[in-house]
Amino acid sequence: MIKQIVDASSDGVRMRVIDRDLDPILRDELRIMGAMRVPVVVFLTEDFFEVARFGDQTLTSYRKGVAVESREGSSTSYRSPEDESAAELEEWVCLFERALLMVRSSPFLRKRYGD
Repeated sequence: MIKQIVDASSDGVRMRVIDRDLDPILRDELRIMGAMRVPVVVFLTEDFFEVARFGDQTLTSYRKGVAVESREGSSTSYRSPEDESAAELEEWVCLFERALLMVRSSPFLRKRYGD
């Protein structure tokens, strides 16, 4: 999903995959609630300033898990597997859009590019 979003984004968006387990400092820095989560996406500017990070399950995943665990699977929280995939993709797209808009509206980068 992440690669599809990057491929559909503007030319300035690049994806780099880093094996965090090769670096203990990076591995520890990317823990969420003390645990390892996969994938962890760290959004960076072209100068490698962190904009945002996301490494937990999507809201769709949590809703499904809570519904299954509590056996409450109400009609409002149930989604077919196709709907779940579409919802997760939409959540990832929103995360990317948020990060891109943050960068696009950054006074520092607007000044750099004169817009």
